[in-house]
Amino acid sequence: MRPSARGSVVLVVAVSVVTVLALLSAPDSFGQFGQQAGYGQQGDSEKFELRGKVVNSVTGEGVAHALVQVYAAGQKAAFSGDDGGFDFTDVPRGGYQVAARKPGFFNEQELRRWGGYAASVIVPQQAEAVVKLTPEAIIYGRVIDESEEPIEGINVRVQTWRTENGRKQLEDAGEMATDDEGNFRIFELRPGTYLLSFQSVNRGGTVAVQRLSAGEREQGEQGYGRQFYPGVTDVSAATSIRIRAGAHIHLEQVLKREMLFSISGVVRGGDPDGALSLMITDSQGDAVAERTRINYKTGEFQISGVPAGRYLLTASVFPRDANRSNTAAAYIPIQLNRNVSGIVAIVGAGASVGVELNDERTATGMQEGTPKVSLSVQSEGMPQFGRQIMYPPPREDRGAPRQLDGLAPGRYRVEASPTGPGYVADLRCGSVDLLRDDLVVPAGGGLPPIQVTLRNDGAQLSVTAVKGGEAVPAMIVLFSEEYPRRSQGVAFLGNGSIGWGNIAPGSYKLVAVKNADELEFRNPSAMEKYLAHAVEVDLVSGDQKNVRVEVQEAQEEKEEQGAQP
Repeated sequence: MRPSARGSVVLVVAVSVVTVLALLSAPDSFGQFGQQAGYGQQGDSEKFELRGKVVNSVTGEGVAHALVQVYAAGQKAAFSGDDGGFDFTDVPRGGYQVAARKPGFFNEQELRRWGGYAASVIVPQQAEAVVKLTPEAIIYGRVIDESEEPIEGINVRVQTWRTENGRKQLEDAGEMATDDEGNFRIFELRPGTYLLSFQSVNRGGTVAVQRLSAGEREQGEQGYGRQFYPGVTDVSAATSIRIRAGAHIHLEQVLKREMLFSISGVVRGGDPDGALSLMITDSQGDAVAERTRINYKTGEFQISGVPAGRYLLTASVFPRDANRSNTAAAYIPIQLNRNVSGIVAIVGAGASVGVELNDERTATGMQEGTPKVSLSVQSEGMPQFGRQIMYPPPREDRGAPRQLDGLAPGRYRVEASPTGPGYVADLRCGSVDLLRDDLVVPAGGGLPPIQVTLRNDGAQLSVTAVKGGEAVPAMIVLFSEEYPRRSQGVAFLGNGSIGWGNIAPGSYKLVAVKNADELEFRNPSAMEKYLAHAVEVDLVSGDQKNVRVEVQEAQEEKEEQGAQP
């Protein structure tokens, strides 16, 4: 979610008014949890009182007018009083989950990426229930130029590092554009570590022209490119900001002007009567503020006002006749540190890679069905550019892709996973082992098909996380040093045990970590610090093993750096 300061206020107030009816009519994750756990299953008709208090987790004070929900076979909801207290009557004997919500706060479930608990209450009660809400944090401030004049129309974005499928990536937490005084205010932030970026949102748009000449290029132009706090252009050099629950952080950012450059060339191919569109995006997938001039008859173009950096130029030709073939596109990676000219973007000329699926699964007495695999390629350095297909495509979807089309020259990470029982035993493109190495797409294309081999003779593994001899909740990582892309991570909240099936044979190291939802378990350098205390396990086809793993502390939390201004 990317809230604007003013728009978010309207939204959250509306939620507080309508949530009661919405939640009573459609159970959410809390309600489903309570029902799955069997709470509220009463054995008699006697009724009791369920009372408690909603409190601020930072100050301990009561939180007034919070929506309190009790989950059982029938849901109950009410608002807390001025002192945060709540009281439900006519509650049958049994166990219940109680949760609260209020704009400007986060409940326990919203704070835990891997899930969490609402307050558990046994009725009749021995003590008053305490339901905690954590106040939001806010980052606000002002953007000025080197003359200390305010800059309007600068997009301020707050981002945090999140780990998806074992790899770290930036995730948006909020954004807004500065007003005419250069002010910004971003709220609804959870406790954590954040990066701030600043980028102009003023766009020049696209202008149709009859001719373009080299003399029209603007020389020596300056402007504002993306900058990170406290004033650097590279995200790796940015300073992280650690904010606590309820904190209000004030920042003043001085933006420095930098040289802007132009990109020019010509677009060839596609529907001659189609509509031509150009877009340039940076390494985070954001469109860059620029001015584009296009001669639609010749395909010539010029894009000006672009800061130095790595970009992806996308040229698309949309057919005017809806019954004709789909949109054709060309993708050109550009490293910009000067004016670039002479680009030839041939739409529809990107590399295409076919897929071959080898099914080596054996009959197990279960109906295996037609083998299917989800295959994706992700560009290294340009995370917004990638392809994903299901192979073979669904029979009912005749327009579904049967190969990976339109790949720009570059390096790609390839991943494959079966949709049914089994594991990926081999993943190759010619002589390249894609379980270890990246796929390199040359400028001329011409790649052999990607071959995926499926098997179902993997090992079975049951893992228990322990601390001081007791089973405890944790995150379990099954790490492969030989094939890091086969590594798996699972978090759980139950009795400390988890089971895996159909694991590819090989040598693994088992790691149990507490509170490590940000662990890059497919990154060897990130895992290295945990391996000294890992449990080694060798698996062969058909193995069934039980393993206990001692829980470690998350090293990321110990090493996390960042100042609170």
